[in-house]
Amino acid sequence: NPKMAQRFYNLVLLDSVRADVYANKKLNYHYYMSLKKAVYKPAAFFKGILLPLCKENCTLREAAIIASVLQRVSIPSHHSAVALHKLAQMSYSG
Repeated sequence: NPKMAQRFYNLVLLDSVRADVYANKKLNYHYYMSLKKAVYKPAAFFKGILLPLCKENCTLREAAIIASVLQRVSIPSHHSAVALHKLAQMSYSG
């Protein structure tokens, strides 16, 4: 169920990934692999992890880790286009 996956990504995975990066200054391998698996449901990944991460104050290290995950996994172009459109509509705070 994509709705439940999105909810899990937002409430559980995102918080634990951010806490791990904050505590260890790098991401645990198992969290990294879970992020890679999460991209297999691209709509839930973008709505549950990427967009909430960008709405909050995201550190450069967190952004680099998410970018590394996105770089290594193939994503359908339609989902990427919608995510880029939503990111472009957000206010820039860099």
